[in-house]
Amino acid sequence: MPALDILVTGAVGYLGSRVVERLNRAQIPWRPLVGRLEAVEPGSLAADVVLNCAGALRARVDRLGATNDRGTAHLVEGLRRPAHIVHVSSRAVYGALGHHVLLQGAGALSPSDAYGRSKLAAERHLDDLPHTVTMLRSTVIFGHPARDGVFFDRIVTMALAEQAVPVAVPDRPEDAVFVDWVAEAVVNAGLTADPVAQILHLAGPARPLSSIIAALDEALRDAGLPGVTAERCAMPVSDAPLLDATPIGPALGLDPHPSDVEIFRRMISARTSITTGS
Repeated sequence: MPALDILVTGAVGYLGSRVVERLNRAQIPWRPLVGRLEAVEPGSLAADVVLNCAGALRARVDRLGATNDRGTAHLVEGLRRPAHIVHVSSRAVYGALGHHVLLQGAGALSPSDAYGRSKLAAERHLDDLPHTVTMLRSTVIFGHPARDGVFFDRIVTMALAEQAVPVAVPDRPEDAVFVDWVAEAVVNAGLTADPVAQILHLAGPARPLSSIIAALDEALRDAGLPGVTAERCAMPVSDAPLLDATPIGPALGLDPHPSDVEIFRRMISARTSITTGS
């Protein structure tokens, strides 16, 4: 079988950098998209597989339309031959359905904010195409070895600086997903020999937020560092659904999702090595 021509968008981003690290480790050739998605010219791209990791996050209100909506449209129009597109979307397309488990294939698409609407618009650009699309709707992604993104990244930075870590009251389940597990899903989906159009949920196991904080405390102490100093804070419970991701493991041949202790151990090891220069 000839080598696939793999194009990666967002290759230097939070997720994309972990996707290309995985490709490099497996010695799989790939190439980055040069420039922004919205600058892609019609018919200017040729690829067998597109791993679309580019996207503007919720806080980048000024970029949501350009990157998530119009950028995806430009990407599709830029492909001059059929390709397999692996597109990373978000549970934000479901909107405020309540903090309960949503089974795959259930739930109306009714985004409740600009971010969710931009992600749904991106998905719509991938409907009814000559391309095969694997859609991965993800929950909160965390665990990058060197970058802070969401709350679960920032608490590691705070704990390493011996700052108090906020502990939410009341407690609530969370299904944040490890960035390297997401990268594994993206790469495995792209390399499948017989791609089929499908929509899959990407989520970690639902577990109490307090247990995630406890896992960070354990990982810190395992590294010989001071444990977590907790500061109880009143926080509203999210109205975003938890996603049932049971089907994705068998569908994409994924390893089991790592435990929170293991994820935090990796993060602490990477960040303390960066700090010490070792």
